Amino acid sequence: MAKEVELKLIATPTELATVMGQPWVRAIATGKPRKQKLVSTYFDTANGDLRRHGISLRVRKIGTKRLQTVKAAGNGTLGAPDRDEWEQEIAGELPDPAFTKNTAAAPFLSRKDGHALQPVFETVVERMSLPLRWGESEIELAIDRGWISTGGRRERIGEIELELKRGDPADLAKITKQFAETLPVSYGALAKAERGYALSTGNCHAPVKAAGIHLASDQSCGAAFTAIGLSCLHHFAANEEAIRNGDYEGIHQMRVGLRRLRAAISLFKEMLAGPEADGIKTDLKWLTDELGPARDFDVLLNDSLLPLRDARPDQREIGLLTVEIEHRRDKGLSDAKSALATDRYRRTVLNTALWLSAGKWLQSDDALVRTRRERAATDFARERLPERTKKILKKSRQLQKRDARSRHKLRISVKKLRYATEFFASLFAERKQKKVCRRFADTLKSFQESLGKLSDIAGHEKLAHAFAGGDSRGAADSRLSYAMGYLIAQEQKKLPGCVAAANKARRRLSDASPFW
Repeated sequence: MAKEVELKLIATPTELATVMGQPWVRAIATGKPRKQKLVSTYFDTANGDLRRHGISLRVRKIGTKRLQTVKAAGNGTLGAPDRDEWEQEIAGELPDPAFTKNTAAAPFLSRKDGHALQPVFETVVERMSLPLRWGESEIELAIDRGWISTGGRRERIGEIELELKRGDPADLAKITKQFAETLPVSYGALAKAERGYALSTGNCHAPVKAAGIHLASDQSCGAAFTAIGLSCLHHFAANEEAIRNGDYEGIHQMRVGLRRLRAAISLFKEMLAGPEADGIKTDLKWLTDELGPARDFDVLLNDSLLPLRDARPDQREIGLLTVEIEHRRDKGLSDAKSALATDRYRRTVLNTALWLSAGKWLQSDDALVRTRRERAATDFARERLPERTKKILKKSRQLQKRDARSRHKLRISVKKLRYATEFFASLFAERKQKKVCRRFADTLKSFQESLGKLSDIAGHEKLAHAFAGGDSRGAADSRLSYAMGYLIAQEQKKLPGCVAAANKARRRLSDASPFW
């Protein structure tokens, strides 16, 4: 088994045509460009077992040669820069089950079942590759142009791949940054396999949810944070197309991915502190805020207004408010799309990927930083999880007496603990611990949702005041003010039940058995 370490950039055909001619690229080349035609067929079981577990199996034709390759990402994300890879030359066009025996695909394929594999999609790529040297590292530059095709559908491929053949991942990050400063390239969140699977199901622009995170029991905090961070980065960046396609669930998933990444940074903050981390946090918050209005108005519309309108069709004012909120939601979506089209967004995603993979926090020789980085992730989890749980239980006493702001801050703390539980769950994956961990996470989810409803009610009250006093769109509209007032009155009736549900979840959390 080999470890594949690579970074992928997306570029237009015009930009790709200029890469090999860049003076700085020619200056660090250690050989001549080589051109190949690569025809790859990707296989899976009828049930899609490999895809669900972050594994790809392909047979690639290069001239007369046939290579069978299995790739698996430790965090369950096919597009992760650091992936396990098994490659073997085979005789035929179909996968040879004998060579999957010691790979990540083995649990899902037997020699008998291997013949049940079926082709899912094909990629046809013209690859121009060039060996480079950066510092003491050997890096292969590959320019891929071509198509993914399946079921009569196809999608263009235009990528720059940089693979570390030998040396320091920091050099891979540096050369990638040089490309980003030379050309308007963007980070490639999705692997060809992910794009092919999406194309095969007709879901090219579908929202992408978080993938499972799998940490090794002996993993260091540094390695654990990189794996966690890259999984969160993939989660939010993979939803770009869904948002550009006008899918509000894509807005939600990108925000969740951003919040998970910000929670991870907060969790490991002592190891990451510095100007570089501050810059990343600033950009991630900017992007989160840019997506906020679209998401907030979408929740208000679907969770509160539409049910109220259907229940009270005689209330014309509620219909007018529904139209107004739809307008504001759509404006929020337009603003979100505009944010994704900016250079700041492009650089935010790429800089975050480079920081997670080879930031200064990973290279620091400071004794304290190095100690924190090399500490066992399991020990860190066993310290942080009970510590954060204790703080939440203390803050949530007499919840009914707390104001909206303190409840909101409590909700954020619960959410961060829930994310931390998801991040570290694989470290405690024994059967008994797994069940306890799942119950713990479910309790946190219930707690978070109850507090979320309280936050929504408080937020709607602020919006009602804005309608009553007028806002940037003009003078106050008495009909909209009336409808918001009516909505608030209905939600106030639910307030005691929300507080009771939150207190119930708190008691369950207090009684929960620690899984760590």
